[in-house]
Amino acid sequence: MALAKITRIEPANPPDFTGNYGLMYVFDVELDDGVSGQANAKSQNKWSVGMEVEYTATSTHHGTKLQLNLPGFSGGFKPRSGGGGNDDNVKGQIASWAVECAMRALDVSSPNYDQQVMQYARLALEARLKLKGEVVI
Repeated sequence: MALAKITRIEPANPPDFTGNYGLMYVFDVELDDGVSGQANAKSQNKWSVGMEVEYTATSTHHGTKLQLNLPGFSGGFKPRSGGGGNDDNVKGQIASWAVECAMRALDVSSPNYDQQVMQYARLALEARLKLKGEVVI
């Protein structure tokens, strides 16, 4: 993942589409390190000029696709194999996963953003606990 600031962001043409994750907004984005491409978001106000982001850029037949994340929230939850972590580390990883889920679902400019992140993260943890028994491997 690379780190950069957004220097330009505008709705793409077309500005949105409905896909596997519902309505997605599409943006033409330029970063301060010279990389540019298209990024998708669940809300129209998720990203703005001046925001620092971690990103990956992938070249496709449709052009460069950018995956943007807030710094520190790009990894997702990756459980260790072989029981290599202690309980506190595992709890921290699960909490980070829940916060990442919440941050992806919310608009950073929404009122009470911090409290909403906590509320949504708790909902993600609750859903994880309830659904864990339904997982088939």
